[in-house]
Amino acid sequence: ILLLHPEHLLDPSADPHAWRAMVRGRVASGASIQVLDHAGEPAALVTVTTLHADGTRTVIADDLLALADRCGHVPLPPYIARPDRPSDRDRYQTVFGDRLGSVAAPTASLHLTTELLARLTAHGVTTAMVELAIGPGTFKPVDTEDLADFRIHAEWCNCPPETVAAIRSTRAAGGRVIAVG
Repeated sequence: ILLLHPEHLLDPSADPHAWRAMVRGRVASGASIQVLDHAGEPAALVTVTTLHADGTRTVIADDLLALADRCGHVPLPPYIARPDRPSDRDRYQTVFGDRLGSVAAPTASLHLTTELLARLTAHGVTTAMVELAIGPGTFKPVDTEDLADFRIHAEWCNCPPETVAAIRSTRAAGGRVIAVG
């Protein structure tokens, strides 16, 4: 079960314990999934309530975030061919990740460290932030011949007015803007 977001983000009237999720395998609506802890002991039951047109499902259990924290695994990308480790919770996280919302880290910025950003700042490089919540489409392989026909889940992003102003002033001064994410 890969938790995507609480259902109430899409429907304020939704059950507060309901989450949109990707569930591996054929699991019918109404089925219960036994979640095991890291020792292999039963931890909780998660109920699948709805199958959505995009292939995601709604799952319900008490405090799914706490359950995921206690029993879950870091969703490593397929090119990291090993089981996750406890250290991956920190290692596979960007220095920008400060709140829930992404289903995976934006891997293009994993190389940025607090120390590297400080060195860039010391050399006169200014930074401005955008926020991107990586969606489940990051896991979907391209399955069409023509890229124009390829459809994936939407991702949420935010470019605050301060960032827009910084980009405009940098360009107006003849500077370069380099997006890293």
